[in-house]
Amino acid sequence: MSEFHYTVIRRKRRTASIVVYHDNTVQVIVPKRFPQYQIKEMLDEKTGWILKKIAYNQQFRPGIKPRKIADGETALYLGKECRLEIASSKRSSVSFFDEENTGPLIRIDLARNPQDVSKAALAQMEKWYRTGAEKILSDRVRHYSEIIGVTPGKITVKKLKRRWGSCASNGNISFNWKIIMAPMDIVDSVVVHELSHLVHLNHSRDFWNLVERILPGSKEQKNWLRKNGRSLEIS
Repeated sequence: MSEFHYTVIRRKRRTASIVVYHDNTVQVIVPKRFPQYQIKEMLDEKTGWILKKIAYNQQFRPGIKPRKIADGETALYLGKECRLEIASSKRSSVSFFDEENTGPLIRIDLARNPQDVSKAALAQMEKWYRTGAEKILSDRVRHYSEIIGVTPGKITVKKLKRRWGSCASNGNISFNWKIIMAPMDIVDSVVVHELSHLVHLNHSRDFWNLVERILPGSKEQKNWLRKNGRSLEIS
């Protein structure tokens, strides 16, 4: 296999898969006792697919299309590129692991062998994202509310079509749960943005000065969302 470089990762699992990351890193993830000759057979069989993925990554900016929630694919969590592993279990759940030797992993356990595995995995993943977003955003709101000196109303995490957050005149704030896929500094920038509206319910110079004072570099973070926001999608 001279067309590309790859690494083999052996894990306690039943299935084997090949992952092509957005930086064109290729990983072959196999059970611990998976024979070497079968790894070669997998790579020979999937060479065309791997080269197409590499060519696509080289031509297009990462994240243009929604991330597909499927075994062997990748998803984002707080800016980390995580491998996805889907398995059958007694109950449905999602677990996050950040192991030093294999990197970030999100394991999706599905109960009762659903007919549509992709649909069931997507539902579990979205539920997990929402739960994580509610906890992390609540923590960050408390943190920055004290710094800014404001008291927000009700905090809601939900799906927003065109916004990452919104602040109503009554002090209630809504956040888009998908922001949990972005790096933490981007999450913080959205939190500070909405909390600053409790001081200036507009986008005046005073508003932006407040945001920049609380979170220096806010312009760069805003630009990051503008350029990369479409990567924070799953399907």
